[in-house]
Amino acid sequence: MPFPAGVQTVTLTGHQTLADGAGNPVPVRIRPVPGRVVSAEHDVVVDNDPVVVTPDAAGHWSRVLVATDAAGFTPTGWTYRVETGDDAQYVSLPAALGTVDIADLTPGGADDGLFAGDVDGQVLCWDNQHGGGAVRADGIGVSPAVVGEYALPD
Repeated sequence: MPFPAGVQTVTLTGHQTLADGAGNPVPVRIRPVPGRVVSAEHDVVVDNDPVVVTPDAAGHWSRVLVATDAAGFTPTGWTYRVETGDDAQYVSLPAALGTVDIADLTPGGADDGLFAGDVDGQVLCWDNQHGGGAVRADGIGVSPAVVGEYALPD
């Protein structure tokens, strides 16, 4: 379903292959973090129900999504969780990207990324809203930092 006129969007693309080079048919699931992003101005809700994208036979997929910095949406500072099988990545999709391949957004190493996990398996992020610090990413009112470097305790 297309978004109403005036909603800033980004087209996220990807390509999945198996070890033998064949296309990977595993569906891609995309959901916002936090679980609900709303624009009363555009009458749009991006909800926690995942958008499921099925790759074509070659493993290519594409989906138009609301830009994470789209005007008129709250909360601000949100991201998308992109899941493929048991793997997940958190990505920010500002409108300026237009069309972008997820491979160009993938963190470069184990110490890169917007989110971390604690010893109990809870997803954490650095919260800018409440004076800074690592907090549960699914908390109400959390404003994840998307720029900067932050050190978490080991």
